[in-house]
Amino acid sequence: FQVTDIGTRFSVANEVEGVSVEVEEGALSVSSQRLGSPIALHAGHGLHADRSSATVQLVSVEPQRIATWRNGKLQFDEVPLALVARDISRYSGRKVTVDRAIAGQPFSGVIAIDQGEAPEQTLAQILSLDIQRVDGASRLRPRR
Repeated sequence: FQVTDIGTRFSVANEVEGVSVEVEEGALSVSSQRLGSPIALHAGHGLHADRSSATVQLVSVEPQRIATWRNGKLQFDEVPLALVARDISRYSGRKVTVDRAIAGQPFSGVIAIDQGEAPEQTLAQILSLDIQRVDGASRLRPRR
């Protein structure tokens, strides 16, 4: 995917699973050999491309919730725990994984990534999960 900035504030996540682009302010254009033509995105809109299913989904997003990591917080609205763990790992520098049994469980809330307690510890407390240390990572799993 190629993202062309047209004077804006935006966030791009390029992961193994896919690409996400969200526009906070202004506009940008997203193109790819897999797309028939470039897609224009304006503030409050985003694009999520899933590599495994080769699908592209256009979404609405709240501009003030884009790139909250800049302020030391991660904000989620019904996001699967596997993606929450991925974002905690990316922005806190702490490797966090999730047990397959709860990977799809949705989470809504705000997790601080730069204040006191480890973010995965906060998430585990909120959702009543256990944390297991595996190969230097924190693995979230159902409480036993």
